[in-house]
Amino acid sequence: MKTLLALMLIVAGTSNMAQCGMSTTITANPICGNGTITVITNGGIGPYTIAVEAHQYQSVWSSAATYLFDVDGLLVNHSFGMYLDRHDQVRVTVTDWNGCIATSTAAPWQPTYQQSALLSQYLDCATGLSTLEFTALDMGSPPPDVSSWQYTLDGSPYPLFLPDWSLVPGSSPARYRYNNGVGPGPHTMATPGHNSPTYYYCGVYLQASTSQTVSQGDCGSNIALRAALQGALPAGTLMSDSLRTHGLIPLAEPYSSLGYSYAGISPGASIAPSLLTVTGNNAIVDWVIVELRNSAAPAQVMFSRPALLQRDGDVMDLDGDGYVNFPSAGGNYFVALRHRNHLGVMTSTVRLLGVIPLTVEFRNASTSCYGTSARAAVGSVQCLWAGDATGNGAIKYTGSANDRDPIILAVGGSTPNNTVPNVYDRRDTNLDGVIKYTGTANDRDIILTNVGSTTPNNTRTQQLP
Repeated sequence: MKTLLALMLIVAGTSNMAQCGMSTTITANPICGNGTITVITNGGIGPYTIAVEAHQYQSVWSSAATYLFDVDGLLVNHSFGMYLDRHDQVRVTVTDWNGCIATSTAAPWQPTYQQSALLSQYLDCATGLSTLEFTALDMGSPPPDVSSWQYTLDGSPYPLFLPDWSLVPGSSPARYRYNNGVGPGPHTMATPGHNSPTYYYCGVYLQASTSQTVSQGDCGSNIALRAALQGALPAGTLMSDSLRTHGLIPLAEPYSSLGYSYAGISPGASIAPSLLTVTGNNAIVDWVIVELRNSAAPAQVMFSRPALLQRDGDVMDLDGDGYVNFPSAGGNYFVALRHRNHLGVMTSTVRLLGVIPLTVEFRNASTSCYGTSARAAVGSVQCLWAGDATGNGAIKYTGSANDRDPIILAVGGSTPNNTVPNVYDRRDTNLDGVIKYTGTANDRDIILTNVGSTTPNNTRTQQLP
């Protein structure tokens, strides 16, 4: 950040006819406090005077300053020095010898943000309150002229960096601690007003944000997961919430009754009915299980708990938080996600968990998963494989313990065209609330597709150790 940032964005100004038929047009090439402005006038009689104003980020025009007294009337390529922020406009007023006036305004320009700082958040998870620390990465220890900084915190402007922030003694690079308490949630700090002789920065030259914080009481390990279920995502990126719209999702977790044994918590957790009234992207698709597994022996589940999957892929805790809390010490864990009729997935490497939620994105192909072909691709979205109607960790179309037979038995072996509506059942592989063996949107086809339409004797096995 010690080098001068040159913003070569040329912004054409508007032209206004004014007194005496005189007009002026400008273009501005701002360069971090000193810029070149091109002024062209038509009409009028020289000599001319040119006054320049900046419409700064405070949303007020600066006081006009006269930068040029021009005799020949050829008003081109004249330089002026003026600090311009990222929301600035430039207004030029030209006055000729007879007092005729013309003005022109350059449209707003938008310099690039300069990321040269970190904003750290030290959370007291028992109270939910945070302490912020701001680190200037490449400006020395301490940086010069901090007393003149202006800054914004979460969008609110403040006139002086000091005394709101105090230098942490001995820190290098310089670290400043915010002297006022902040509440839970992510925070963003930026310094839009600094312009010292040594450092010229355009726009928001230092901007930093904290990550998602946790609610009061959520000590331990927190993880923000995103995932998708193939059965609920025939296309696009948003899953169907048919089970919810038909009122079929139970208020109590369903996995205990299906034989799953939780590690570290008691079974039978439940949710408030209001969570199932949410619509749109955050509507609930179904219950899932999140597991933290031993970093040295990934077959061992250290902690597990039920959670809720939303249409956009976010995995929500039962209290409505956008992360899942585990009452476990921070450390390295493999992270796994399971569903009652889809094959589970697990990260291929351990993840370092702590109080600040770590994001694991199972929907992205770039997230490596344990095993081979652990997920199914639906367009650009990676999904858990659908079709485990028996819940045994495998998808089979033929042979013993296959997943097709339970579906035809549900509708009736001699009446395959029947349906069983309004059910919350493993045999409903596409999660629409209906068990169906034939016809459109049936639950058998996805099983055949996932083992291979031309290889129906194949078996697809869950990639969990």
